[in-house]
Amino acid sequence: MSELSTYKPNRVYLTGALASPESERIESIKHWTKQLEEYGYEVINPWDAFKEEKISDQEIMRERIKLMLVCEKIYTLPDWDVCEKTLQEVSIARILKIEINTVLNLITEKT
Repeated sequence: MSELSTYKPNRVYLTGALASPESERIESIKHWTKQLEEYGYEVINPWDAFKEEKISDQEIMRERIKLMLVCEKIYTLPDWDVCEKTLQEVSIARILKIEINTVLNLITEKT
């Protein structure tokens, strides 16, 4: 069984809009991944998981949901609410009672 097919505490799913220019998006993902890792989390994000994949949007969404299910929490990027896929992920997480946080809360958690 693959390590990513099993739930693991301290594993979080990072999600947000992909609408920003690629260089800004990549820097934001790297920044927040590093911040979460400093808190001791193993970070899963759909951009790394599917950036090379040539599959349909529907299949990508199904795979993203599978990744969410093996995570303890979901962290959203600041722009999460402008992306349809992220809105769907957050809705599913709420139904499944997966804890949802925004990365902006990390700033207040650290102080």
